[in-house]
Amino acid sequence: GIFGKGLNYGLDFTGGTILELGAPKIIDKAPGDIVNIVKAKHPSFDVTAQLGNGLTTSGDGKAYQKILVRVRSDESTKEVGLTSAQAIEVRAELEKGLNVGPLANISETTIGPTISSELKTGALKALLIACILQLIYITFRFGNQLRFGASAVIAVLHDAIIMIGFYAWADLPVDSSFVAALLTITSYSLMDTVVVFDRIREHQHNDVQDTFEVITNRSVCETMTRSINTSLTTIIVCICLYFMGGESLKGFAYALLVGVITGAYSSIFLSAPLLVDCNAYANKRDLAREDELRREAEENAEQGSTNTKSSGRRPVARPRPAAPSAPASSEAAASDSAPSTSAPSASAAPVAYAPARPRRRVKGMRRK
Repeated sequence: GIFGKGLNYGLDFTGGTILELGAPKIIDKAPGDIVNIVKAKHPSFDVTAQLGNGLTTSGDGKAYQKILVRVRSDESTKEVGLTSAQAIEVRAELEKGLNVGPLANISETTIGPTISSELKTGALKALLIACILQLIYITFRFGNQLRFGASAVIAVLHDAIIMIGFYAWADLPVDSSFVAALLTITSYSLMDTVVVFDRIREHQHNDVQDTFEVITNRSVCETMTRSINTSLTTIIVCICLYFMGGESLKGFAYALLVGVITGAYSSIFLSAPLLVDCNAYANKRDLAREDELRREAEENAEQGSTNTKSSGRRPVARPRPAAPSAPASSEAAASDSAPSTSAPSASAAPVAYAPARPRRRVKGMRRK
């Protein structure tokens, strides 16, 4: 729908004039007939029309059936809104074509191109800021784990894209009510996702022995009934609002209806599988980082031992000092009297050792 037909921007985003008229009688024509009446005289005008349900009392105390006509003049002109003369001419043509008497001019609003461009920029900023704040909140809400926040925001963006596509396929005008419905759906879809994630965190603390995939599957099965029942109650309200809320609320109700259905689907079948994939990627990244750190530590240890071996010196053996030599005469006498065997001589005089001097005990010292 987005790439095929494109979005049908309303006057809030393109600029133009909104005429709110009041008919004193019930009009037996369709909104398409009102568009044809205006375009018969002004074929270059971009016209949309809406009719109120029955007669309603206006501020002046009279009962009118409201007619809402949105007119955008020729794009070749700088002013996209109608002038006062053109607005009077359009009202006269409608009085003649509808044949219900004089039409009361309840209100007349002109939106310039500057205001419409500001509305576009503001809508995009609002969606971007909402996604960023949701990412930060979910990340801190679940223990500073970015995988929870990223999975939730991706699911929200998925819901927004699906809703915009269906809106373009239905060729409904994109106006301020559409922006309100878009921001409402982003918060509603996140609510169901948070319920699933909270159950996953609870099982992580209680079922430590189970894998993350098993815990996620069990959590989704336990919260599926709650998500479906909550979505069904909201869908019933959106259907009643679409069929009985009037023409002005049909676009808003349609956007809510598509967004609620998509949000219920994404919280069960998209956000949880995304969380499992993000968790697997995070675990794989942590293991790779641990292997890299261990490898670096081993390389540093090997490099340190290699440097120690290459820079170390082997100790040099020093020769022992030689014994003092005896006089030559005594050596000769000893060699003549010494026997041929290597045993010591029996007639050799014993060596006298001085007796060990006893340690003097000082008064005040304790013997250890």
